Amino acid sequence: MEPRRKYKIQPASVWEQVRKDYLAGEGARVVAERHGVGEEALRARATRQGWSRYLQKSTMPAEGADAPVSALFEGLADDGTDDPADLAQTATRASAQAMRAGELARAHALAGLAERYRKLVGPDDGRHKALTPDTAPLQLVADILMDDDLVNRRLVLNNPKDPPCPTKIAYQDWASRQARASYNFHFTLVHRRAACEGYIQLLEQALTAAGLPLPDEPDQNRRLRLGLDVRVGDTVMSHEAYQETLGEE
Repeated sequence: MEPRRKYKIQPASVWEQVRKDYLAGEGARVVAERHGVGEEALRARATRQGWSRYLQKSTMPAEGADAPVSALFEGLADDGTDDPADLAQTATRASAQAMRAGELARAHALAGLAERYRKLVGPDDGRHKALTPDTAPLQLVADILMDDDLVNRRLVLNNPKDPPCPTKIAYQDWASRQARASYNFHFTLVHRRAACEGYIQLLEQALTAAGLPLPDEPDQNRRLRLGLDVRVGDTVMSHEAYQETLGEE
């Protein structure tokens, strides 16, 4: 097995010549050896910056015009250690963006590049096939969001004898924090309302003791303030009527 060659970091001027030779149709290995860069690093940079010699000159973007596509490749290193699975996924996203922009030749070239990167992924690496929240089918996302009992079926720690599941534990920790925050919020609201009601009663008693009339208060406002009625949207109804509407759902 040949030892891995070491390459020094090349300046931008060298990479510009690499780009021109590569787009001119020369092989990646030939161009890499000529300019002293790694072949994998060349292919990675070509993916990030949208180099494609399959595009006609009339469809080649002007300087800086491919910034939205190039931005998809930010964060990937230039040292030839890029993961083919990550590059395949990124090239696929770039192809989709080009397709939406009507750049069919560019989309086709990037799709082919993504497929070539997938072939470099080891047979035991299934990351490029894994679903993510952004790539999952919309129907699957909708089914998950509308299934109220899904959490109880999949994420509850039902049996202490089950092996520890980091995902379930992380979810339960998050759900516990959310429940505490919700309880504290509603607890604060209830006690604030009770304090306000107590203060209003003291004011009414003081006005009555001084022989002053109490301010006029619409009956509906009074019932809402005392918790006798509830407001649902633009409708005010009694608690009894509200409970009946809950039974209709």
